[in-house]
Amino acid sequence: MEAMILPYSAGTTLRPLFEDTPVESEQALRALSEIHATDERAILHRNIEELVQTGEDIARVIIISDLQATSLDQVANRAALPIATVIDVGEEIRSNSALIEVRSEPPVHLRGRPTRLRIVAQHWGESEEPQRAPVAVDLPEGEIGASIELVDGQESFTSVQFTPVIAGPLMVPLSLPRDRMPADDRRCFATLVRDRLRVGIVGDRDSARFVRAALSPYPPGDARSIVELISIDTPGDLPTRRLDAIVVTSPGAVDDALAEALATAGERGTGILMYAAEPPGEAITEALGMSGGIRFGASRSPEEGASIAVMETARPPLAAFAEPGAGDLTAVRFREMPDLQVDARGPVAVLARFDDGTPVMMESAMGTGRTLLFATSPDDSFSDLVRRPEFVPLTHRLVTYIAAGTEPAVIPAPPGERVVVELPPHYEVERVIGPDGEQIPYEVADNCLTFIPRRRGGYRITTAEEDVAMLAVNLDPDEADPTRLTHEEARHRFAASATEIVAWDDVREFIVGLGPGERDISTLFAFIALLVLAVEAVQSLQPDGSTKKDE
Repeated sequence: MEAMILPYSAGTTLRPLFEDTPVESEQALRALSEIHATDERAILHRNIEELVQTGEDIARVIIISDLQATSLDQVANRAALPIATVIDVGEEIRSNSALIEVRSEPPVHLRGRPTRLRIVAQHWGESEEPQRAPVAVDLPEGEIGASIELVDGQESFTSVQFTPVIAGPLMVPLSLPRDRMPADDRRCFATLVRDRLRVGIVGDRDSARFVRAALSPYPPGDARSIVELISIDTPGDLPTRRLDAIVVTSPGAVDDALAEALATAGERGTGILMYAAEPPGEAITEALGMSGGIRFGASRSPEEGASIAVMETARPPLAAFAEPGAGDLTAVRFREMPDLQVDARGPVAVLARFDDGTPVMMESAMGTGRTLLFATSPDDSFSDLVRRPEFVPLTHRLVTYIAAGTEPAVIPAPPGERVVVELPPHYEVERVIGPDGEQIPYEVADNCLTFIPRRRGGYRITTAEEDVAMLAVNLDPDEADPTRLTHEEARHRFAASATEIVAWDDVREFIVGLGPGERDISTLFAFIALLVLAVEAVQSLQPDGSTKKDE
């Protein structure tokens, strides 16, 4: 093989470079099937690495590019190439807007409960004043809209709220008005909507009565309930079917055997919330993943009482209380408070503190499960919290937050890149299902699922019994930056190769100057005209495959 072009997108059309050098379609399709590309982006660095690893005698690698900086940055400092030629077919894009992130609050989604999506957009380019752009959110029950202010060089935020009406996989497409790089004007959010949470309660009826009433005020079996409560008194009471969360209201009732069972549940992803008015035993703090990170002393009674003065409202459990009208936890009066210290170098993060700086709410992890320690009583013996309207939403938010640990930990990736999903030990994956219902090849090793998505959209991970995870695959936000490299900067990216940059106007002269074998483009390479603009946004190409310079 004397020369090779690395195309940058599938979903493209092949066309001849010159009228007298047609490309045979069968050859062209075979060439496309051998490259790494998705329907919207290329994986140039993987193409180049695998090309070098073949060991074939390749005289020249030709890359068609619009010199978008973030795309070629992936190629920088890779293995040395044969003589590389980069054909610059692009033109500068002076402005671009993109959806770069969509995330939700709360992290666990329940049927009939409000969900809020936080939408982040960014604008690059020059404009005299900020612009407002509509954001379309496509829900199963219909489209809802929002607007977002696009400010040059900055991230902008907006949010929408909706209530899922059906349990099961949910994929929500979002979009901005199309611009000259339309691929990044779309993004999707994906999740599993659940009927209810399964919550275990460790503690006697008296200590747990307020928590039980807050989580499930309806009679057992009532369709309005979003929480199923299960009493746990011994290790044998832990069901074989997985719990989403466990609330401990009586730490003193937990012996070493039950503490060990709780630790095992936490390792497998079950969240644990513990109310601790008195110092818990070492086995309990170890089950919370807080061993060595906290030091409990006896409780004390401040003369004028105590209040919560510092809250990490940037963290999901307490984020809602930063909004006006959401309730005021600082108004809660504590008659008793423990003498508690947290080692700043330990595994414990403080979420809230009393007005004298003493920690009152802490977070840690046990295996794949989240754990919370609330250093107060679950009843009215230490404070008036359970008598205040904030207690019910706070309890739900804490339990929902720790329940999110039951979902597999997902590291998202753009189309064509490897996705890694950490699975709890008891998950036996049966299928990975793509956006169009197709089954995606996958591998499972060391409790990790890996697969390569071919396109953006929602991907379902299923066991024999049910869907266990839903994740969204989107373009990398960095790929929305339209900044181009100069020819000198592009040469620097390929410092390990003897690189030449050829402007589109000079392509004919470049081809003529190649050796006789390399000029046989009908058998050696084909030029690709991009139809879906994405990473390599070839703005000089028209939808019909012609170029502006040909007009």
